[in-house]
Amino acid sequence: MQPKKQMSGLDIAAIAAEMQQIVRGKIEKIYQIGEKLRIRFYTAAVGKRDIIIDPNGKIYITENPPTAPKYPTGMAMLLRKYLTGGAILSVSQYKFDRILNIEVGRGGERYNLLTEFFSGGNVLLLNEDRLVIGSKENVIQGNKKISTGEAYTFPEVDFDPSDFSLLERDVKDILLNSDKNLSETIAVKLGFGRIYAEEICVRAKLNRRSRIEELSEEETENICFEVKKILSDVLLGEGNLKPNIVYSSEDSSKKAIGFFPVDLEIFKEEEKEYLKTFSGAADKYFKGEIERERERVEEKGEKGKKDREKSKFERILERQGAAIEEYRRKMERNKELGDLIYAEYPLVEEILKTLNDARKRYSFGEIKEILKKGREKGIKTVEKIKSINEREKKIIFDLNGREIELSLEKNVFENAEIYYEKSKKFKKKINGALRSREKISEEMRRYKKEAEKKKKTTFKLKRKWYHKFRWFFSSDGFLVIAGRDADSNEEVVNKYMEKNDLFFHADISGAPATIIKTNKKEIPELTLEEAAKFAVSYSNYWKMGAYAGDCYWVFPEQVSKTPESGEYLSKGGFIIRGSRNYLKDVPMDVCIGISVKDGIIGGPISTIAERCKYFVELEPGPFNQNDIAKKIYRHFIEIRERDDTIERDMISQEKIIHFAPPGNSRIK
Repeated sequence: MQPKKQMSGLDIAAIAAEMQQIVRGKIEKIYQIGEKLRIRFYTAAVGKRDIIIDPNGKIYITENPPTAPKYPTGMAMLLRKYLTGGAILSVSQYKFDRILNIEVGRGGERYNLLTEFFSGGNVLLLNEDRLVIGSKENVIQGNKKISTGEAYTFPEVDFDPSDFSLLERDVKDILLNSDKNLSETIAVKLGFGRIYAEEICVRAKLNRRSRIEELSEEETENICFEVKKILSDVLLGEGNLKPNIVYSSEDSSKKAIGFFPVDLEIFKEEEKEYLKTFSGAADKYFKGEIERERERVEEKGEKGKKDREKSKFERILERQGAAIEEYRRKMERNKELGDLIYAEYPLVEEILKTLNDARKRYSFGEIKEILKKGREKGIKTVEKIKSINEREKKIIFDLNGREIELSLEKNVFENAEIYYEKSKKFKKKINGALRSREKISEEMRRYKKEAEKKKKTTFKLKRKWYHKFRWFFSSDGFLVIAGRDADSNEEVVNKYMEKNDLFFHADISGAPATIIKTNKKEIPELTLEEAAKFAVSYSNYWKMGAYAGDCYWVFPEQVSKTPESGEYLSKGGFIIRGSRNYLKDVPMDVCIGISVKDGIIGGPISTIAERCKYFVELEPGPFNQNDIAKKIYRHFIEIRERDDTIERDMISQEKIIHFAPPGNSRIK
């Protein structure tokens, strides 16, 4: 047989029972190694141990954990944030499904670390109300994606052995309503898995391929007894609970092929190694696998985030491709079955009529007995009736070598229509999946384009001393700087204003200290106008919604921090002594653009237009600084999609806000 790779519902039950000893333990650290989680905990009873959780079908406690990775993953950081230092309150399996929940209490809150060991596996962090906080993979329930903050619901489960008083009734009910053979019913409907299903059949001395409807009352009782016996051994600790590893005897090499919580008769000829705990058996069986996983992850980590993101797109496309093929197969199969019903119309009509006539005179139990006798006599038509589902009033019928389900409550046309509707449903799913696939493909193409652009990135802004202020270079090449608040106003004047500079200020309370750095040169008229526009545009004139304001300029020696006797000077304020040079009705003029040299810059349009290929003009309007910055950012990003010379690092919302005027604005 193939080596065991996953745990069944019974195995999860055995682990959950063993893990009761760690309740009240404290979680110390959480790591993620590839697909697997390693949770370090401490209890007075067992000391420090680690839980290994692999959503691909494994969970156990180990004394020899793998080496922790160099860097924590996002999932590990999320779990640490909510669970580190918390107490383990309970460990439970959901009914008999392959779902295990570890409830943790921390800071007066309760959290659920829930692992699904089926359908590719997933690890979820839920709050006390089962709302999703985070998950390793997307949470898909039915056809719906469950987002963060939405409620998680458990899947429907046929079998729940938690109440032993109802166990026999529940097992009989599932058996009698199954359309599968005995082994498949125990494996799938009861959730034991293939190996334990075979074991139960062997213990009950029944052929695993037996038809359910052919079982006698005594044989059904034997199945119920053996199901209850193996569950008692595992769940209640009764009988022969003997954790063991089974080794193959097919060749001379000693090869482990499985680990089990109890002795199994189907392996009575094989060599076995018994251990103290089922976790110990799982730990030894999977030894080395997780360490190899860690090494693979670290190798992959060296390739960087870009490769990991790329593989994420490829995995999604691969899964979608597989789903599309599966939908296409089911679409074609259902159409073929619908066509087959029409092709064999007389035979199907005869079978339905015969069975429905029989239902008027006999019970389903009597009909099954009649069919059993008919098979023994070799009646061909009867042999084609494979099974009857009494509860759903359906039959499985062999039609030209293909098993097909027919409803006794529908006519031939209606039965065919059921399959045609299923075919249409899968066709819709194919179309939806193809649209989704195209979106993902487009996203991957954008990502690759982005990655290529990043490889070619040459832009790197060299930080200058004036970058912390608002600034621009005038059309004549003079640097103009302005404070952004009271502190920077003080710094502009006290630290950076020199003897030959010019000081500008809007004629209103609440305006930046603005300086033209003259470098001892004469200042042209255009630079004076641009500096004046800069001073009024970043003042309270803009906040008032004004489209123009007055401004003045003076020499540095006229600017003082010393007030007159009895006066008070607030922080960022200055005393101006002597005559002022006024400029009246200076228009608001703010332009923000992308400079290949400096990235995002701002200032009057006369100078920004000279230095930037792309820019926007602003005027007072309804949008606050954050909102207008977002609009400008999106505009520049759209431009970047068309122009490869504009690099990503040139654009940032933070830099745009740096040059956005106070108050509200809009793009002209």
